[in-house]
Order: sequence, then C-alpha cells, then structure tokens
Amino acid sequence: MKLKNICYVAVLFSLLAQPVFAESNGVTYKNTKGSILQLTINPDNTLTGSFTTAVASKECQQAIGMKRPIAGYIAKNALTFSVSYPECGVVTFIGNIEDNQKLIDTTALVAHPTNHFAKEGPGARMISHDVFTRV
Repeated sequence: MKLKNICYVAVLFSLLAQPVFAESNGVTYKNTKGSILQLTINPDNTLTGSFTTAVASKECQQAIGMKRPIAGYIAKNALTFSVSYPECGVVTFIGNIEDNQKLIDTTALVAHPTNHFAKEGPGARMISHDVFTRV
C-alpha cells in the first residue's frame, strides 16, 4: 500500500513540475504576414524550433518559404529568438507570449550583410512589429 501511495505522489509531482509553457512537440504559430513559427520551450528556458518566412526584401526573395532553425530564450513571458539566413542576414524577434500561449507580440530586428554600413545607414537594417497567433 505504501508503494502505491509513493507512486501516486511521484506521478503528481512529475505533472506539477512541468514548465508552464513546455510542450514536447512544440506549438505552431502564424503571423499576420503568413510566416510560420514552430516553437518549443525547453526546460532550461531555451527556445528551439523553426521559422518559415512568407516575406523578404527584394534582394533576398530566395528566403521565402525556406524553413530555418531558431535559437532563443524565454524569461517568464518575455522571449527572444533569432533566425539566420546565410545569404541574406539575421532576423531577431523580441516580445512577449501570453500565458495561454495563444499570442506572441513581437518586434523584429533585421540586419542585412553589408560592407558599407556607414554609407548605407539604416538601409542595412529594418525594424518591424508583428503578432503571431497559435494555429
């Protein structure tokens, strides 16, 4: 009887110990521009998954539809993750995820490769806002 009670307690603690946002298979989101984010929140508060963009600058149209890995972090409901497009640049998203995981509100920072950033100025960088909705 004691072993049975210990098993119940162990199962209960293992269920309660799961992180608030964790899902082993990840969660799929779609943003207002049609891009797809596959997001997994890991027990160590890192983010993994993939991002498939539906939009790109005129110089980087080959990135559209390309599924790329993400790497990031979460602290409570604040998160950041980055996507690298080797020929095009890097996109970093920062924002907040709702407790119920239905929405992620983000600001994206895009940096394109350049050898003349002093001349190009902000043309090599872009800032945008977007909302991801759970699919």
